Amino acid sequence: MAEAVAAIAVVASVIACVQFAGKLTAETVNFAKSTSNRLREHRRLRELTLENEHLTTRLRSLQCSGKDHFLEKSVQEKAIQCHEECKRLLEMLESLRANNARQKIVAALKSIRKQPKIEACRKRLKELQAQLSLVLLALVQSDQRQEFSSLRDCIEEQHEQNASELQQATKTVTTQMRELLQRNDNVVAKIIRSLEFPTMYQRRHDLVDAASETFNWPFSESLIADWLQKGTGIFWVRGKAGSGKSTLMKHIVQDRRTYEHLKIWANDKTLLVADHFFWISGASLQRSYQGMLQTLLHSIFRADRSLVPIVCPDRYQNVELDDGGIWSTDELFECLCASVRDSNVRYCFFIDGLDEYQPQEDHLKLVDRLKQITKYTNVKLCVSSRVWTIFENAFGLDHQTIRLEEVTRDDMKKFARSRLSASDIETGQTNLADWSSKFDGLVDDIVDKAEGVFLWTHLVLSSMHDRMLAGIDPDGLRQCLREFPSDLEEYIRDLIWARINTTWLKGRSETAYALKFAMIMVEEDDVQEVLSYWLLLLSRDCDISERDFHKQLRLQCIEDEILSQMCRKTVQILRQACKDILRITQDGHVSDSRVDFSHRSMYDFLSTAEMQTFLDENVPSHFLESDFIIRFRIAQNKLRSRDVSLSPTPAPLRI
Repeated sequence: MAEAVAAIAVVASVIACVQFAGKLTAETVNFAKSTSNRLREHRRLRELTLENEHLTTRLRSLQCSGKDHFLEKSVQEKAIQCHEECKRLLEMLESLRANNARQKIVAALKSIRKQPKIEACRKRLKELQAQLSLVLLALVQSDQRQEFSSLRDCIEEQHEQNASELQQATKTVTTQMRELLQRNDNVVAKIIRSLEFPTMYQRRHDLVDAASETFNWPFSESLIADWLQKGTGIFWVRGKAGSGKSTLMKHIVQDRRTYEHLKIWANDKTLLVADHFFWISGASLQRSYQGMLQTLLHSIFRADRSLVPIVCPDRYQNVELDDGGIWSTDELFECLCASVRDSNVRYCFFIDGLDEYQPQEDHLKLVDRLKQITKYTNVKLCVSSRVWTIFENAFGLDHQTIRLEEVTRDDMKKFARSRLSASDIETGQTNLADWSSKFDGLVDDIVDKAEGVFLWTHLVLSSMHDRMLAGIDPDGLRQCLREFPSDLEEYIRDLIWARINTTWLKGRSETAYALKFAMIMVEEDDVQEVLSYWLLLLSRDCDISERDFHKQLRLQCIEDEILSQMCRKTVQILRQACKDILRITQDGHVSDSRVDFSHRSMYDFLSTAEMQTFLDENVPSHFLESDFIIRFRIAQNKLRSRDVSLSPTPAPLRI
């Protein structure tokens, strides 16, 4: 590159010398005629010639290499030729120098004689000038190309370097973002899991579905439909014990028409619906204020996970525990309020069974907190309970309430007609032509006597079903209805008394054993498994009536098929001994079945001092000892174990 630049400088100087020499040559003819001697032009040409000689010498020393080798070589040759021509021209001009008149005459004669040579020199110089100009242009273009090529290479290299750095930076940022998002997902999931508890949605799941064609009125022209579409605050569903409040709440929560109505209220905003069903005989979190808050917050966080770091930033930043940490009720309530502050979201909460909330002395606190939540205009609640004074004072003064037994007569008639028809079909004596004449009057009588209590209707129809299978005709069913106690508690008392006084096996009352055990398990906040009732009622390897029953049972390994047989037999006994009092809920395998009270009213009645005393008198005294449940769990653990290595010689199980 440096050699090319030097060559360009030489060529430029040579061209300047050639131009001046050409001009001077053109005027040489008139040189003799001039009165002045042109000394200045001679000196200038001599200087250019000397400079040309110096540059030419320098150009000869340059090494010709690279893409411009041919051009550089041509420059050297042309420069040497120019140098030679300039020297010859200078010699001729020197011979024409004139200082006096005589010399001028001599110079004029010489110029005439040398005119052809001078003209030939001028032409050669002109040709060399043209050639050197072309070479100079070529060198400049070549130099520019090299500069552009070098610049392009530099830009491409820089571009590649920048691209590589950008790619690496993008990869680093992507990795960091992925790690950050993964951490966020893990933390959020951990916090959501920390709100969960095993029986969170169990109560709603276990409730029976509404009978076919019943409970359609809430979605037509009703107070509930009006509230769903445009109401605010709290709507209270109230009613007697057993009037179907929980069944209605489950139906409303699960029916798509509820969401269609609520979308009208939400307008163009996001709609979020959550629910909680209190259950007095369930686990502690099913009947507590904390359980309600965890359930609602869990539903909100599952619907919008982005709320978690916003609503509980301290927990989000500091969560380290595997379980996400323990929640206090104050923190839960603060997070719930923080969640619903977003005015772009409409929240509707359904809370069933306020009367089943424990402890009962905190009902006022519960009511106060529910009212606090509805201070946010984008939040409304639908609650249900029995008609207790505390709820009457809190919600009864508002027009947003219905008394369930006043609006369900048609539903009860549909329910009764459906059950009687199914029972009639089961007997194989159905004649559809005269069905109405046989049962229509009976249906009206049942509904009249029920006075809006679905549970009472269910119990009566269950009793009639057994009688219809035994061949009792409609007249006999009417007689049964007349004898049936109209008071629900009176019926439950008679039902339990009859069951306890019936001997099923071993000369003892399985009903009393099962009911007392169920009450104990509720107090202990323990899951009631069918296998536990097998140990209680059917085990032949230990006598539950004896205090040391847990020592009698050896470690046993139970095969799946044997386990299924045990559970099926236990379910049969429970359905005979505790029909309509306890309920068996089966999810999947029979061994996963759970035992629970069929209705809140059953638990309430058994919780009375009278019934507690009655049960205590019909079970072994050691059932009442404080360590009974510990001894029972020892026996239960022996029964559950399936690890043969723990028992080299496991005892055979007798079922």
